[in-house]
Amino acid sequence: MKKNRFNYLAPSICLCTSLVAIPVSAEDWTDRVTIKGFLSAVYQQTNQDDAPYEGELLESGITSAGTTQGTQFGLNINAQVNDRLTIVGQLHSARDGEGYVTNLEWGFLSLNLNENFDLRAGRIKFPGGLVSEYVNVGYVYPWIQPPREMYSEDIGAAQAVHESFSGVSLLASTTSGDLTYSANIFTGEIAEDEVLRTDFAGITLEANWDEKVTIQAAYNQSTMETGGVILPMDGQRHDIVQLALKIDWNNIVTYAEWADVNMGDFAFGEAEAAYVTLGYRIGNFLPHVTVSTLEKAQKATGGIMADRPMLPYEQTTSTLGLRWDFMPDIALKVEVSSIELDSIDPNVAGVGLFGEMPDDDRVTRYGLALDAVF
Repeated sequence: MKKNRFNYLAPSICLCTSLVAIPVSAEDWTDRVTIKGFLSAVYQQTNQDDAPYEGELLESGITSAGTTQGTQFGLNINAQVNDRLTIVGQLHSARDGEGYVTNLEWGFLSLNLNENFDLRAGRIKFPGGLVSEYVNVGYVYPWIQPPREMYSEDIGAAQAVHESFSGVSLLASTTSGDLTYSANIFTGEIAEDEVLRTDFAGITLEANWDEKVTIQAAYNQSTMETGGVILPMDGQRHDIVQLALKIDWNNIVTYAEWADVNMGDFAFGEAEAAYVTLGYRIGNFLPHVTVSTLEKAQKATGGIMADRPMLPYEQTTSTLGLRWDFMPDIALKVEVSSIELDSIDPNVAGVGLFGEMPDDDRVTRYGLALDAVF
């Protein structure tokens, strides 16, 4: 589900105030505090008039009218309090409906216990998924947006990856030659629209070979609470298993992820999502192709939920894209996607990531983006 778009300006001000309050000289401040930023200017449209893609029911989303949905701006703040304690945060502003909303996406303390262990506490980036910890920074990955079947927080997506959680994590890492191994153990809660995931806990294991090959495995579980808004979800356990592979070696670029999601007895929430991206870097150009799939509610038997026809369904998206790094720290991206929706139960047509059932089973999406970091 889409995350709660509360305005986090007050916590942001508190974070910035705490940074200013650090008792250091002006020269020390410039040495200890680093501010970096990113910008994504995005335009997207589909060939459908009345079936918005990845938007609210009949509102916002991507249609044939075109939209700048996906446009965003952010600032990352890193303050080195001392040799062991660091404060980090991200202020993020993104297109939301007709306007923009500014949030504190994450803000936490990181305490270095020793050369192998770091303890984090606060609002922390979600630790599962290849790009979840920098999902808003479009410049660092090949797509305009990461594959939506996996990374969208729309009600129709897999619910496998979230923005962040509030709690604590213990990150352990060790290096042997060109290999780095890490384990991230975490616990806390996740607040979303109408859903609070309590008792959130899990582990992410990762092996990285010289930034060329990354292998990741993750598991987490939580308990869903909606306060009776979606009664069948209340008290159900939310389990997520993820496997991922990334290769960036000799101009070959590959991303692959798979996730299995279960929600206890709430069959409408179970899902399986996967994608594979293959690209080859040619100078400053990176042509790539992605196929992403989502199967949801295979065990469900029909019903209506949140005013949208619910499931089961399959969605497959095939995307042809091109990234052009035409200037340092700036990339231009162009994409064309074919989104195919297949209803498994003809009596209950799942709408996938669309606001309502599109006129055609196959929808074309066009995208153009300019990504920059500074």
